[in-house]
Amino acid sequence: MEAVSNQQSFQFLEPLPVPEEYYTELIKLAARVSLAVIVTGFCMAFGFGLSLTELGFSAWTGTTCGAVVGVAASLGLTYLIPFPSKIAQYRLDTLSNVYAQLGKDEKTEDKFKGLKNFLTYPLERFGQTYQNHMLHNALTFVGEKVVLSYREDLKKVWKVFLEHLNHTKVINADGELIELDFSAELDRLEGHPLEFQVEGLNPQSSSYLSDLEQIEALEKICMGKTYTYPKEYLREELARPGNGCVIARKKESQEILGYGWFHLVEGKVNISGIAISPGATMLNMGDQLLYAILLGHHQTKPTIQLQVRKSNPAKLLYEKWGFELKEELPNYCPADPPEDAELMELNWDRFEAILKRLSTQS
Repeated sequence: MEAVSNQQSFQFLEPLPVPEEYYTELIKLAARVSLAVIVTGFCMAFGFGLSLTELGFSAWTGTTCGAVVGVAASLGLTYLIPFPSKIAQYRLDTLSNVYAQLGKDEKTEDKFKGLKNFLTYPLERFGQTYQNHMLHNALTFVGEKVVLSYREDLKKVWKVFLEHLNHTKVINADGELIELDFSAELDRLEGHPLEFQVEGLNPQSSSYLSDLEQIEALEKICMGKTYTYPKEYLREELARPGNGCVIARKKESQEILGYGWFHLVEGKVNISGIAISPGATMLNMGDQLLYAILLGHHQTKPTIQLQVRKSNPAKLLYEKWGFELKEELPNYCPADPPEDAELMELNWDRFEAILKRLSTQS
């Protein structure tokens, strides 16, 4: 019987040439118009053909109805069908080449599937704010696998790929044009990990006002404009008794990479937001921020709650640390369409068990 091996067949890789695309938007428009003309023409001819049968309507009615159906179908198809793109094909080919040289475990396969979903179409828009983080997370995961492969050819291919993606302009969930930054992923690929420290936000610090500005900017990236609290509001809230904020600060600078702030409402602590910079994924930063908040309330054990969208992957983080579903919140998030959310509450007994497990491991 032959032995089964999950080792990948070695193939030396060189970066694929990055293609140039000219008049991209014009070509897309021409393709969409051509598709619309073909589909609408077919539907009009079909409608006219039906009018010649014994269905009892005129040629004018059949042709007009066919035109309406054709235009509606064209509008849907032009946005569902990925039009040929040299850039998109380069990205997919690079992903396929790298994937073929890495271990095919379930998690790796899942990350590559996620990247292909992002890059099959030209990377132009995020429907949800957390999709930015998902893209960074998948790229960081693959980058770490490449580093652990100890193959300079793979590293070179992935570096060129990241440099190509760096500074890509996309429309975020708020409809604003933003520029993606993959400098953290490139630094980590070159062996320069991102280091940070978690600390309480100090209102007496000389950097307090600039810290609030950074939190507001980061909140907008992570939560969207609808859920962003202006720095003036944050300053007022954080001055109230029982309210506070923890931050993750980059060690070699004053840059805030993550934050978690909470406020006291009718004797209950509400975690109003935990967010990290898209480029700071896979560092357990979210865990450390949440842990700092919970540990700070460990002595008094108040009721701690938070609200989270049902589709938000952050739910897994909260469940991991002992939060449980308290109440369904239908149409809680003002999106289009409105999205359901969940009210989650910390189970202190579960958190105690987690602390005990952590203490035995250390």
